[in-house]
Amino acid sequence: MEIRIRIKYLQPFKRITGKTVDKIVLSTDKISLRELICMLAEKYGTEFTKYFYDEQGNLIRGAFVVVNHRSITDYETVFDHSFECTFVIALSGG
Repeated sequence: MEIRIRIKYLQPFKRITGKTVDKIVLSTDKISLRELICMLAEKYGTEFTKYFYDEQGNLIRGAFVVVNHRSITDYETVFDHSFECTFVIALSGG
């Protein structure tokens, strides 16, 4: 079985990855959002990683991940089918 993932990157992820869209095909029957983030962090390095991990390596909520048009806040969410996700930076202001 395989899972196809279409990833859309908004700034700053677009700059970090050099892409607006990425397509990944995994030979697995399921993947968690945490596993996907780890895979992308390994691929794109510390500039990508800093939005998801603190200095101790703990997952943080520095960015939003939207999967199939729904914001996902639980990084342990598991997907067992193909999906589209978008990485969006969490902004605040005043």
